[in-house]
Amino acid sequence: MNNTSITHFLSFQNPLCTLHPNDHLALEGPLSRVKSLKKSLRQSFRRIRRSRVSNQKRQTAQEGISRHNRDALQEIELAPVQRKIEARSAEDSFTGFVRTLYFADTFLRDSSRHSPSLWAGTNGGTVYAFCLRIPPAERRMDEPVRAEQAKEIQLMHRAPVIGIIILDGQSTPLPEPLEVAHDLSKSPNMQGCHQLLVVSEEQLKVFTLPKVVSKLKLKLTALEGSRVRKVAVANFVSSKTEHSENDLAVLTNQGDIQIISLPSLKIQARYPCIRKEDVSGIASCVFTRYGQENNVYQMKQSGRLKMSGVQPLICTHSPRFNSSASDYSLKT
Repeated sequence: MNNTSITHFLSFQNPLCTLHPNDHLALEGPLSRVKSLKKSLRQSFRRIRRSRVSNQKRQTAQEGISRHNRDALQEIELAPVQRKIEARSAEDSFTGFVRTLYFADTFLRDSSRHSPSLWAGTNGGTVYAFCLRIPPAERRMDEPVRAEQAKEIQLMHRAPVIGIIILDGQSTPLPEPLEVAHDLSKSPNMQGCHQLLVVSEEQLKVFTLPKVVSKLKLKLTALEGSRVRKVAVANFVSSKTEHSENDLAVLTNQGDIQIISLPSLKIQARYPCIRKEDVSGIASCVFTRYGQENNVYQMKQSGRLKMSGVQPLICTHSPRFNSSASDYSLKT
């Protein structure tokens, strides 16, 4: 037996012996192929799992996008077409003209104390609020009434301000102080927050008081192309029930009258009243507090439009008109 045979014999007899380095390198090929096969199978299953998850996410995202597009299309279909209204120039010399004045006892400086105030709306879309300091009755002849500016509101479209109305805590327009003093009207609610309604030629806008914060608005010119000419608060009483409510009566340059709810600013009804070519008839329109409209048309006749279900207490016409007056009654 040679030396090589003895070495192999001893290696098989000793259980602690290891393989020869050359033999170990010879076995690396099959072992590495087994490991790579397991690794490739593992990666394949991971790719399949990832593709399923990504497909589910992609499908969910596409469904969300399609749902959002459908909602957007519905909103576009329901939203009315708005006309582009260009802002008026602030350099016009007539912007400082006062178009309306309004006296009210409201919360002007803070929400804890109410005081007399004067509101002025200009031709340039600006509203000025003045706090009035009225001396006691025994010193009225000696001390003057002082006015201090407290608020200033500038409308972005700079349209002329047609009317200013303040609503009390129950969203009811403030009554006349003289009527409250003689028990002809109910006292206003001075507990809740008051609201300011500014009516311009192009839109109606509601602000909260005493912090002048925009709450909601109604665009008339952008939606219908009409402009406000006359506005007043009227009490509408149903002819069938005892229900009554205070709404806003608006006359536009198109000659139609719109009834708008307060304070939600929703258009309740629209009545054709005066021809839009009759400029003098639109300019002479006067609203009553009982839901009636009086105007002059054709320079010789007077017309009356009844929008409420209850007949007013007194209704007179000027004696200078030779022709008889015309009455128009509308069902409510």
